[in-house]
Amino acid sequence: AEWRQIFREAWRGLRDHFYDQDMRGVDWVRVRKDCEKLLPLISTRNELTDLMREMACYLGCSHLYVDNPTEEDDGEGYQGFLGADFKYESEVGWVITKMVEGDAWDPRSCGPLATPGLNINVGDAVTAINRRALTEKTYTIYDALAHMAGKEIFLTVSTKTVKKKKKKKVTVFTPKTVRVKPCSEEVERAARYRDWVEGNKKKVHDITGNRVGYVHTPDTEHYGFTEFHRYYLAECAREGMIIDVRGNEGGYASELMLEKLMRRPIGYCVPRKGRGVRQSYPQHALCAGAIVMLTDEHAGSDGDILSYAFQAMKLGKLVGNQTWGGVLTMGIHDTYLVDGGENSVPCEGFEPVFEKVKGEGLENKGVVPDVVVVSLPGDATDRQLDVAIEEVLKLVSGASSLGGSEGTSLGASPQRGGSSLGTSLGTSLGSSSSGTSLGGGSGKGSIF
Repeated sequence: AEWRQIFREAWRGLRDHFYDQDMRGVDWVRVRKDCEKLLPLISTRNELTDLMREMACYLGCSHLYVDNPTEEDDGEGYQGFLGADFKYESEVGWVITKMVEGDAWDPRSCGPLATPGLNINVGDAVTAINRRALTEKTYTIYDALAHMAGKEIFLTVSTKTVKKKKKKKVTVFTPKTVRVKPCSEEVERAARYRDWVEGNKKKVHDITGNRVGYVHTPDTEHYGFTEFHRYYLAECAREGMIIDVRGNEGGYASELMLEKLMRRPIGYCVPRKGRGVRQSYPQHALCAGAIVMLTDEHAGSDGDILSYAFQAMKLGKLVGNQTWGGVLTMGIHDTYLVDGGENSVPCEGFEPVFEKVKGEGLENKGVVPDVVVVSLPGDATDRQLDVAIEEVLKLVSGASSLGGSEGTSLGASPQRGGSSLGTSLGTSLGSSSSGTSLGGGSGKGSIF
């Protein structure tokens, strides 16, 4: 009787609050009757969840999830991770081939072996955990870390040093034992994410000669909004910008991010002191307006909308792969079941107004980039980022040829002796070459 009540409550929640009153053309009563016939045949809560998911599939839309009752935990006691890649060598043990650093100051995103004071480096070998020797097959490093997340262990490491003996270089491994607390999968993933972002930023800076900035936003919720500003406030002073929204899981803050991307300087505040460093007005404006957004098939929900808005408002070039295609809103009318289970209810749709997708919508379609680049699993390099760098350099070169590169950096010394502060691209009130004109023209975006 309880399972029947749960099933009908989930069905009613969708009937009463689904964003489309016509249920996308589905006979919702008929669906309930057909699925309800299977209720006497199920024997576990998981089977009930499967049945409700089958029912939800008839609607063929995104943001429709059916979850089992779960108990929240912090991951302690799960598989432990050391924030490193290993390779077994019979002579020394499990050799560290790569160490994850993350944010050393934040225990929520720091690789355990990168903790200050441990003095463990790539090339060192882990030989034992909790005084028990590791082997290649019967007792691997992964076996030893089972159920160790959040628990302190004794880690025996052979530290690699190179010494000279009789004019020859000899590699010597010196054992030592340290205390380490393995992290959960979530913490290691966060640390690896930080290293990935920092690696991408360094690559963009190196290739472009520090002319182009890089920002990645993992979602558009509070975490993604924080990540956006962690990098954007420093990177926006450069001549160009790559906004990477690949893997963006969505949220609700895309409007606030777009507001920053639309800003163009209409003037500069120039102090007498402080080495003459000037600040754009409005603050955090993109000086040259050369922007490329990088997206892919894993960018969805508000990540879809962010990609769509960037392209539709002509803020720059959209590069990457077609987005996920799920732009419904859930959360307001989700159904919380009597046994602790939960069903999401898509309660709002998204209707685009620009002609390119008007009438079709983004749901189940997504956004097709201006420059399509498909990233394959076997690619040795990040092809999408490489193409994004090429495209943004074209925009930067075009901006420089139109308005000159002089004075485009916020950190540049101001022009004195009567010369105007508005000589850089887009700062002239009468210019319309980059869409920053206050006086009309075919502008590409709002100044504010």
